[in-house]
Amino acid sequence: MSKFNPTDEQRQAMDSVNTHAAVTAGAGAGKTKVLISRILNIVLENKADFHEIVAITFTEKAATEMKVKLRREAREEMSNRLELRDKLAEASLCHISTIHSFCSSIIRRFALDLHQTPDYQVLVEDESLLLLTRSIEEILTELEDENLDYLIRFQADNFNLVRDLASTYNNIREFGYSLDEAKELTHRRFLDAVDCSYTALENYIDSMDKAFDLKEDARGSSKTAKFITVVLEKWPENRDLFLKLRDKKEKISPSDQLAIVEYLSLLDNGTINERLFGKKIIEDVSFGNDVIPFIFTKDDVSSLLRGLYEILDLVDKRYQNLKKERHVLDFIDLQLKALEIIRQEDVKKELLEEIKYIMVDEYQDTNYLQQRIIDELWSDSVNLFIVGDPKQSIYRFRGAEVALFEKTKKEIVARG
Repeated sequence: MSKFNPTDEQRQAMDSVNTHAAVTAGAGAGKTKVLISRILNIVLENKADFHEIVAITFTEKAATEMKVKLRREAREEMSNRLELRDKLAEASLCHISTIHSFCSSIIRRFALDLHQTPDYQVLVEDESLLLLTRSIEEILTELEDENLDYLIRFQADNFNLVRDLASTYNNIREFGYSLDEAKELTHRRFLDAVDCSYTALENYIDSMDKAFDLKEDARGSSKTAKFITVVLEKWPENRDLFLKLRDKKEKISPSDQLAIVEYLSLLDNGTINERLFGKKIIEDVSFGNDVIPFIFTKDDVSSLLRGLYEILDLVDKRYQNLKKERHVLDFIDLQLKALEIIRQEDVKKELLEEIKYIMVDEYQDTNYLQQRIIDELWSDSVNLFIVGDPKQSIYRFRGAEVALFEKTKKEIVARG
């Protein structure tokens, strides 16, 4: 094998083939070398054959390079040993591919279970974005003809509506959510935000009362002079407006809303001294300043969210129909459909009988949907190895979540 000086962590990952493992390494630190060495050690120790190992990376170029390197390293290690020549001939059977190719192989194999024709074509990202953009533009044109109020408000607030709708739609799918699931989750978080804003209002009133009581003791500080004279001195005359908003007993008029917002803006004119007023007062007043105005816009936000999901639902139907007409799938389809297949009990059982080791290179580029696929296959009978560098993620634009790398590392430690 070619000369390589692994770190202690890398050496352990290469040699400890009976346990799950995770390696953190920066660019040029030999991550792929560690993965290939682990594959060879697994085969040499008769823990699995090449065809029982799945190795996933995130670009076609990286997958091709890994295949070439594995065959070269296998020749160097096995060609002079007669008893290993049969294994050497099987090196090309190791399943090395991108996550999308891996998913596509599962779909084509079990296509009938999804009522999916196996002769589909896969859209590259530019092609899928073009088709999705066309779907969105068609829907927006049709909605414009109906003169829907919420669409006009979207367009007034957003100069990049088509781009942002496409991004939102794909982000939802890359989390593995249906539109209904995303809508429900968004609604719950919206209600949480409303509750949070009223809690912040309550804390704001309480802390402003306490700050007002402390103002005489704080007058000697030049740093907080503006806060006292510009903000606190005006608190008694504005306090009833905040109480009216908190108690929800009567509708807040536009003039009262404006008065509250103008009062909140006064905080920009002064500094609150932590030593004199305390950390909690500062936090409550500052946070209240940020979130209390949300109370005035919650009805508008709720209306916009309803409109957003109405548009996305129409876009989804149009986009899916266009793909069906062309017999094509996009990259996210591959992952969603593969996950659906893997979750079928008989299919999962069959796959787990065939796979003994899963290895994922550049794990920092994994997104939530891909994580779900890996989790479905990571069982008591399947060994998981991941290698990556959180500082090196290149696919954040595609929904990659670096935190998943750290989360999976902790799970690996827990499982042993």
